[in-house]
Amino acid sequence: MKIFSKTVLLKKEAAKEAYGYIKNVLNEEDEQDLMRAAVLKDLFDCGRCVMNVAQVYLKGIILPKEERLFGNDEELDEDELLKAEERIFFPEKRRKPAISVSIREIRQADISEVKKAGKARIIDVRSEEEFSRGHAEGAENIPLERLIINPHLIGNDIYEPIVFVCSKGLKSYKAALTAEEAGYRDIAYAKM
Repeated sequence: MKIFSKTVLLKKEAAKEAYGYIKNVLNEEDEQDLMRAAVLKDLFDCGRCVMNVAQVYLKGIILPKEERLFGNDEELDEDELLKAEERIFFPEKRRKPAISVSIREIRQADISEVKKAGKARIIDVRSEEEFSRGHAEGAENIPLERLIINPHLIGNDIYEPIVFVCSKGLKSYKAALTAEEAGYRDIAYAKM
């Protein structure tokens, strides 16, 4: 093997090594639509691994364990690592995920208009510390980590319009996916 340091690696370790290689050696451009990776339930399980996992998933280099689960702590054996290596060198062999979601994005400039018009609740999913440093007027704070554990912190009205916000849009998109899986119907996300 030319890329991987061992013959058996955890998926998150393999993702780090594969992403490092395609980024630093092959000088391959990053996938820009990171929101598509937020469908993975375990994307944020390893805070340092988010970009590595997102990129190798979106590029179709390391395949997910299930449709919406990457499997960060799953071991990849030598045969699986060789297949991933082959997909690195031969892009035509990559299996990019087909991802479809029905959650809408709201532009940053429209957040205050949505709130003023009383059209939706604004839920900021950043940490309490980040929220205390500044947030959209009228926003309430439910950190993503808490929301993932219990999506019903949102409330009982599954038809209430909700807009999730965060600084870059990735956490708010993940929150929207979590809410959608929990049965909420009128969901949007935005970055601040």
